[in-house]
Formats: sequence, C-alpha cells, structure tokens
Amino acid sequence: MISDTALSRYDLHFAQAPNAGSVWLVEDGTGAKGSSSADADAASAAHLDALVAQHGPFQGIVAYSQGTAEAAAYLSRNSSGFSWVIAFSGYLPTTHTGVMQRIESAGVLPQRAYVYAGCNDPIVSLSMSVGFGERFSDSYVDVDNCGYHVVTAASASRAVDFIEN
Repeated sequence: MISDTALSRYDLHFAQAPNAGSVWLVEDGTGAKGSSSADADAASAAHLDALVAQHGPFQGIVAYSQGTAEAAAYLSRNSSGFSWVIAFSGYLPTTHTGVMQRIESAGVLPQRAYVYAGCNDPIVSLSMSVGFGERFSDSYVDVDNCGYHVVTAASASRAVDFIEN
C-alpha cells in the first residue's frame, strides 16, 4: 500500500460523477453511446470546471476506469494547467463518437501520463490502455502481467513515483 506520508504534501480533491449512479460522460441508457454529439460530456465537464474553479488550480488528474475516459474528454476541452495524468485501467470513450472526435481533434495532449494496465482485466483490455497512453505527449504504460481491473499496491506506488519524478 501507499504509506500515509507518500502523498502528504499533496492537496487531494475527489470528484464524484455528477450523473445518477455515479456515471461519467453520459448515461448509457440515454442512447448516447454511438452519439455524434461532441458535447455528450457537457454535464461532467461543467461539474469538473466548478471543482477546478473552487479548489484549483491542480497539477494533475488521477482517474480510475470510467473516470479515465472522462479525464481524456475533459482534457480535450481544456488541457491547460494540468501537468500529468494517472490513469488506472485507462481507456478512451470510443463508444461516444462525438466525444472521441473532439479528443482526436485536440491532437496529442501535452500532459505526461502514467497508465496502469492489468493483462487479465476483463473490462479494459491492454490495447485500450495503450490507446489511452498514446493520446499523451509522454506516457508510460505500466503493464501488470498478473493484474486485473483493480489498482495494485505496487502500481499505486509506481504512480506516486511517477508524480514525484
């Protein structure tokens, strides 16, 4: 596990998804998957903008699973101010075509990225995590050959090292 002092010099703020059921981007049941709307994540973006306005600026974003898709979507709107991204089980929102078009139009994002990928992850494949990493100017994909969807203590420790180096 990460020691209590490993992150003690950082001021952490935790964003919860604004939608019912803690879903980032858009509700899957609304027919938004496959949508051509580039603003399908507008509610999530406004929610994060308010968090940044109230508590920011922030050096980076730490995200897990579905939060990684929103992190990429958010940074495609405005990537200024963030130096790095940590993505545990990271992937891009490929089923949201409009959001993906905006992410692709943004080009390579300027942040450094640490991406954890578990080879045995039944939800996010290794290729999905590699694809996430490729959207950033400098990325390291940490492949855990025995890992699953959960964040391991070892990968969390390497993520802290990534922030500090």
